[in-house]
Amino acid sequence: MALIEKQKEFIRIYLNNGLDRRGAYQQIYTTCTNKAAYTNASNILAKPEADEYIKELQAPLNKKDLITKEQILLDLIEIKNNTKGDNRTAQTAIKALESISKLLGFYEAKKIELSGELKQEIIQIRYKKEED
Repeated sequence: MALIEKQKEFIRIYLNNGLDRRGAYQQIYTTCTNKAAYTNASNILAKPEADEYIKELQAPLNKKDLITKEQILLDLIEIKNNTKGDNRTAQTAIKALESISKLLGFYEAKKIELSGELKQEIIQIRYKKEED
């Protein structure tokens, strides 16, 4: 099922706000509770159509190679070397680099399938009350 325009708008806001799904959803659907916004946003993002739309929006950025992972790493090293003792400036710069990385898709979720059995053992420890 194709995404409706409001869902596409949600995805555009989501990509531009540092991947805050609840906040992006509430910008479109303003009367939604926090819990419902998070749930509904997650449902939209789980759709294959949403993944395709995100890749479509990110494709021009990837083709131009405006910023590479190597450039971000070099910037982080420069921040480390130039902001000794100035934590506020360093934190602001790092947050900006994290947002850029997320926007460019460097933090893509990877699905991992696990199979097999999970065995749990419960060990019960009893303390004996010492008598004086």
